[in-house]
Amino acid sequence: MVLTYFVNQGANLPFPVYDLFDFLARVLPGSVVTFGIHLIESIADFTQPGQISRNAKLAEHFIALAQFALMGGLWAMVLTFLGRWLTERYLILSGIGSGIILGIIFILISRILGSSTSGPIPAFPWLLFIFATWGGSISGLISSLQDIKDEEGASRRSFIYLAGTAVLAVITGVPGILFNLTRGGSMAESEAGSALFHPEVTSGPAASPSALVLDNRIEPAPGMRSEITSNADFYRVDINSVPPRIDAQQWRLKVGGKVQHPREFTLQDLKSFPAISQYITLRCISNPVGGSLISTALYTGVPLKSVMDAVGLLPEARQVHIQSQDGFYESVVMSDLQDERTLLVYEMNQQPLPAAHGFPLRLYIPNRYGMKQPKWIISLEAIDHEGSGFWVDRDWSREALVYTTSVVDNVAVNQPAAGKTLPAGGIAWAGDQGIGRVEVRVDNGPWQQAELRKPPLSPLTWIQWRAMISTGQGKHTIQVRAYDLKGKPQTIRKKDTGRLDAETGLDELNFTVT
Repeated sequence: MVLTYFVNQGANLPFPVYDLFDFLARVLPGSVVTFGIHLIESIADFTQPGQISRNAKLAEHFIALAQFALMGGLWAMVLTFLGRWLTERYLILSGIGSGIILGIIFILISRILGSSTSGPIPAFPWLLFIFATWGGSISGLISSLQDIKDEEGASRRSFIYLAGTAVLAVITGVPGILFNLTRGGSMAESEAGSALFHPEVTSGPAASPSALVLDNRIEPAPGMRSEITSNADFYRVDINSVPPRIDAQQWRLKVGGKVQHPREFTLQDLKSFPAISQYITLRCISNPVGGSLISTALYTGVPLKSVMDAVGLLPEARQVHIQSQDGFYESVVMSDLQDERTLLVYEMNQQPLPAAHGFPLRLYIPNRYGMKQPKWIISLEAIDHEGSGFWVDRDWSREALVYTTSVVDNVAVNQPAAGKTLPAGGIAWAGDQGIGRVEVRVDNGPWQQAELRKPPLSPLTWIQWRAMISTGQGKHTIQVRAYDLKGKPQTIRKKDTGRLDAETGLDELNFTVT
């Protein structure tokens, strides 16, 4: 596992450990995958609530390693069983032969996933070699153990030798595996840009208010999250153990289907279109109430409408089907396509789009959860029917329209405050519907209105709120609820549509006043 990892990092050859995990995530029934997602996120939220995205990816990596090790263990058990009847020669041949079969299986998996950009050569010979060598090594070890099992002294010496070899393998291997897990969990950090305040660069229908207007807002409450999320801290949820690697020079966006002029666009071609920059808030549909799978950043790109207008949509076109490098797919309805705020994004916080967030191109659609917004896009196809989606086909919401949500970030129990009141703060978000009012209550008492940091950074972002609450000493609970600009309250319990959807309910925070 360690050897294939370092070869993967050095030569971009397939890494079968993650390939197996990612392949199973694509072929297992949607209910199984969904159960796994919720289980991993629940564990991540329980261990470190503010780091669900990062911890969930680390959990995936640990599961992938354990899963692959289990496969090797089962393989060794089968060879051990065969070794009872086969001679050493035939046992080793069986190990090599079964290794070649596994190598062929992983070649097919690698091709399906597109996990390696090195091409068939040397990727295919490498996989055949490493699995054949693995199988031969296991068989040779089994044969050696069988030869010495009746020789007591030799058995002791051989046991010490084999145990020492195993310990050496662990000592040399564990650091490599841990390095892999750490690097995989922090992929975004290595490519992160700063999240600075740049309202003057925004444009289009979702442009930000002027810096002067934004500077005159009330101050946020102590201990609140940043209004803008850095690339390093922006949540990441996708179907990959590690992000796909795409060469920008070789990459092309294929646009075809029901269009007049099918063509391919380079990244530079897309950048030649008039660009739009807008601050957006994006949330994962599987985010728990009050969870950290929600972030805000500055996205820059070209409106999807501009690209489709350039190739000329035919009258029969109803949707645009999007295909990604990692096998993810989604379909965009015509109303979203015609929305100037729907962007093909190539920059994030004024930096090239990080690999972890879709380099070189991803989609943003207002008022939809992240499951509808593919990353690592490679093709757009205009279709004359209702298209499918990766998560839609796995029984998640077909529309994935956002629900109004509000979160308590902090109660500043250590802050000096007049009259025994404490500052509390958090965020509220209603997609492109906007937030009109936020209310809080302590210990199920009466609801009181909070102050909003109006205006929000853009019409597409969350808004920060703050409130001064009165409490005595002891343990307390604060809850929050929000209303959109039309006065509609956030959903507490939604109707059962037969499909999985976002969690709804009131967020609360426990705190202690001493």
